[in-house]
Amino acid sequence: MPKTILQPCAYCGTANVARTKGHVIQRSMRPTDKDPKIQWPVVPECEECRKIWQDAESLFRIVAVLASKEGNAAAEEQWFGSIKRSFDHASGPKWLAEMLSYLTPVEVDGRLHLQVHPAKVAKAMTVLRRTIRGLVHWHKLGTAIPDKRVFADVYRVPFAPEYHDRFTEVILDEDFCRYYYADLRADGEGYHSVWVIQFYRRGTFLGIVSALENGFPWDSEAGH
Repeated sequence: MPKTILQPCAYCGTANVARTKGHVIQRSMRPTDKDPKIQWPVVPECEECRKIWQDAESLFRIVAVLASKEGNAAAEEQWFGSIKRSFDHASGPKWLAEMLSYLTPVEVDGRLHLQVHPAKVAKAMTVLRRTIRGLVHWHKLGTAIPDKRVFADVYRVPFAPEYHDRFTEVILDEDFCRYYYADLRADGEGYHSVWVIQFYRRGTFLGIVSALENGFPWDSEAGH
């Protein structure tokens, strides 16, 4: 039986159902030789919320590893170890078929490669938004942030240098995961926080949390 935690669920705020310790950074992605002193973020998580992303976590791990695999020992360990073994499980053929459906052929230096675009994988973005919502709770910036208030994408355009001092860096493991966040709540411009999360040194993602209940500040700026 999972251990019951008294705090409300970090994701939906429900307090009248059993909760478990939810791992904000999914355990399946961690290197096997991880430092035992690392304090991995955990938050109260109800079973109903868990069901939303439980199946998607396998796909997110594959996407993050494929985006970062070349040249990173932790990602290589995942790919040639537990990920390849997972294809032999009962659900393995389904995960493999789904992964292959997201691969796009591209030509690089005259050679054909298969490339994954994480932002086009809806399930992966669900897990990424979950991660950001969990980190918001973990860092005591808020709780029960609904999914609709979180924008997630691949990190495409670096922030201007003048914004760098606003970010706090957290290194969970040098080769596995580091992230940066900026608390924007005091700015009064409709943004709650900004997150940059990097897995395996290469796969980098952006998260923006809106301070508005219905939508994002850029919707208002566009006249929507």
